[in-house]
Amino acid sequence: MSRLILPDRSRLDRFASALSLQEIFYRETPVQAPADSALILSPCRSKVERIAPIAADGRIADKKVLGRRRFFSLDDLSEDDASLAAYQGGCYVNLYLAPWDYHFVIFPVAGRITAAFRRDGFNWPVVAWGGAWLRNTRLVSVIETRFGFPMALMMVASWNVGGIEPLFELDREYERADRFGRFRIGSTVILLFPPGAVEVLCYEGQKLELGAPLARTARL
Repeated sequence: MSRLILPDRSRLDRFASALSLQEIFYRETPVQAPADSALILSPCRSKVERIAPIAADGRIADKKVLGRRRFFSLDDLSEDDASLAAYQGGCYVNLYLAPWDYHFVIFPVAGRITAAFRRDGFNWPVVAWGGAWLRNTRLVSVIETRFGFPMALMMVASWNVGGIEPLFELDREYERADRFGRFRIGSTVILLFPPGAVEVLCYEGQKLELGAPLARTARL
């Protein structure tokens, strides 16, 4: 005897909810850049996970895990060593986007994208697995700022984040708060600055809104 097989309503509901959540995460929030042109904006709604100096040899001290300090280097962040050499002796900022944050990224400065490349990897959780994010998929971009120095912005994938979508074009000029990119639930944005370029205004553990002041430069 034939049977009528009905769709699993709970699965359909979960699928519909996931679509609705994705629309929420991708929702664009208008950002008005502040009048102070020396300010560098937070590119995303996030928590400041780590601020650290970059040593002259490119080493960076990560947060302690189980009481032990972890170290990594600029070489771990990029396969193109030359593109990140300018940041030796500079500053590293790690921003964590929680699953409930908007997953939309804006330009923190006015400038031009001079290089962008993707490094394929895993989608491991960035919170529970400590330094595992160093092996995750990422999009590395270099912005030649109008301040006269370069900065790097990296979008790093995490658990359940299979897609990183850039919304910029190479060699095109952008203003602060213009659209940069977006990705799915749970992720990390990393900023690299060259030595003496900026004064960081935020602190570890601080919750930053999209477009909030993150740093200031004296190079005007």
